[in-house]
Amino acid sequence: MLPLRISGCSTAAAWCPTEPGRNPADAGGRGGTANLDAIERLNRRLLLAALLLAVLAAFAVHAYLTAAARRALRPHTVPVVVARQAIPAHTALTAGMLTVAQYTPGIRPSGALSSAAKLAGDITQAPLAKGEPVLPQDLSRASAPSSLSYAIRPGMRAMTLPVNLASGVAELIRPGDRVDVLVVFRPPTSAGVPVVDTLEQDVKVLAVGQHLVGQSGKQPTSYTSVTLEVSPLAAERLAFASSHGSIQLTLRSVTDRTHVAITPVNGSGIPGA
Repeated sequence: MLPLRISGCSTAAAWCPTEPGRNPADAGGRGGTANLDAIERLNRRLLLAALLLAVLAAFAVHAYLTAAARRALRPHTVPVVVARQAIPAHTALTAGMLTVAQYTPGIRPSGALSSAAKLAGDITQAPLAKGEPVLPQDLSRASAPSSLSYAIRPGMRAMTLPVNLASGVAELIRPGDRVDVLVVFRPPTSAGVPVVDTLEQDVKVLAVGQHLVGQSGKQPTSYTSVTLEVSPLAAERLAFASSHGSIQLTLRSVTDRTHVAITPVNGSGIPGA
């Protein structure tokens, strides 16, 4: 029996060449083409993203290498305290007189200071030019003066008084201590009455013997003089007292800075005097 043909197509045929729209492979081909297009678009996007990341990575590497090269070329420096302005000799330093400059280690002066935080109050021993490094030997430290004149406050005077074992508190006075100064006036004749008066209170001791306040090393165990910081008027009073009477020092507590009213004592008020 011959197969039935409709419009030139055999019913036994899986597809008909005159009806391409009915070909299953043809329908599947259109779907495959769409999938290929989507994959190609995804691939292009991934490629662009990869290129962008590569550019960013290259830029980051270039920036890092450039910064590293600049650091390698830039010389290492250290801070050095210098004079912000011209500073005369014997000037008490203030923070505004100093600044910090950067020096390479090769030209940094030996002993140069790196911070000005603790230099306020120190006194220059020689003039400093603007921009000149400040060295320890140029200064007299407020806490450890290089000589007696640097230890005296403005407006005050240093005066040395002779002492012995009794009048010098058994040689237990030390630089930086504070004392009261008494004078004993003895009349030239037996008819007169001796008088004891407290001339000065709370006086700073600048030196005992030749050992200055702030000096390091072993403290003196024996001395015959004490140098005090006094006002010009007090210096006159003590000079008169030491030439017309005998001086006696009394040692104060380190925490006692009070002044008290003291009435001079004369021999007539002391039984047996």
